[in-house]
Amino acid sequence: MDETLESLLLLNAIGADYRLLNKINLLGLHIEEIKKNINVFQKEHLLTENAINNLVKKISSNWCENELEKATRYDTNIIKCFDSDYPQELFDLKDAPLILYCKGNLSRKAEKIYAIVGTRNASPYAKKVAYNLGSLCSKHSCVAVSGGAYGIDSEVHLGVCASGGVTYSVLGSGVDVSFPSSNRELFCNIVTKGALISEFPMGEKPKPWNFPKRNRIIAALSEKLLVVEAPLKSGAMITSKIALELGREVWAVPGRITDSFSEGNNRLIFDGAYPYLDERDFFDIENSFSNSTINSAMRNDFIKLSLLEQRVLAFVKQSGEQTVDSIVGALALSSTEVLTSLSILIVNDLIYKSGTGRYSANI
Repeated sequence: MDETLESLLLLNAIGADYRLLNKINLLGLHIEEIKKNINVFQKEHLLTENAINNLVKKISSNWCENELEKATRYDTNIIKCFDSDYPQELFDLKDAPLILYCKGNLSRKAEKIYAIVGTRNASPYAKKVAYNLGSLCSKHSCVAVSGGAYGIDSEVHLGVCASGGVTYSVLGSGVDVSFPSSNRELFCNIVTKGALISEFPMGEKPKPWNFPKRNRIIAALSEKLLVVEAPLKSGAMITSKIALELGREVWAVPGRITDSFSEGNNRLIFDGAYPYLDERDFFDIENSFSNSTINSAMRNDFIKLSLLEQRVLAFVKQSGEQTVDSIVGALALSSTEVLTSLSILIVNDLIYKSGTGRYSANI
């Protein structure tokens, strides 16, 4: 077996990341020595006693050979951090994974990779938005990255797969573990054109602490991250925080201010995230239009408008092209209320963006 691969597999299996590799290099050591001279690593305090014990057990039990056999049997590639096909975006993370398990095709030819995330307990509205965003990623030749969970993640992947696009699912388990089990067929479809990705060893069951680690990979892989619907305390909000720290663009779909599952995305907008109102801005489409794919696909699903949405629609229809600020001033509403109402009206194809930051009635 390749000594470098064996060493990285061992270190990755005990939870080590790129920070340890940097320490090893600074001391003039080589990771290949981890198996031959493990005492050096213990002497230099590079590994804890518990980590050393775990390594000794894995070495004595031929764990690496068994791991490679499992990966081969499951048609899974193991990408080392030294390999050319390792995503360079991950090096923006101080704790970049040492290896990635990849089942499928991790294409590096994609011009744009966007992350779309949200709550597992998504509303019907948010699920429809997520599904259509997946379709739009396919339409605009973008790779959609999400986490393979219930709710928003699944709908994004489903939308991409139904449209023949490419999507990556970053898992909080081994790539051979279908979690949730109901997504087994979906994961099989993702593999046909996209990829299942994980830093966790084969057979690793989903554990609560695995998912925050998974989230940093989702954030780092993408140039933009869009939160569809999320409570204030959620994995999606953790992912958006990491994305901001990495300098990625963060977007959010405005939600109703009365919905607890929209508190997170509304707070992101309040704090400066870009509000997702239609596909043109998010996908950098230059030409103005009034009937986007997401609008036409969902037009008939929201025939009942709230009193607030009716007020905004009536004002824009009567007064002509408006900005958010002008609507706020005229109707004495908050910017969040206006943005939320506009997003609902745009989805219903009743209002469209007629210019940068400007809105007009479509009826």
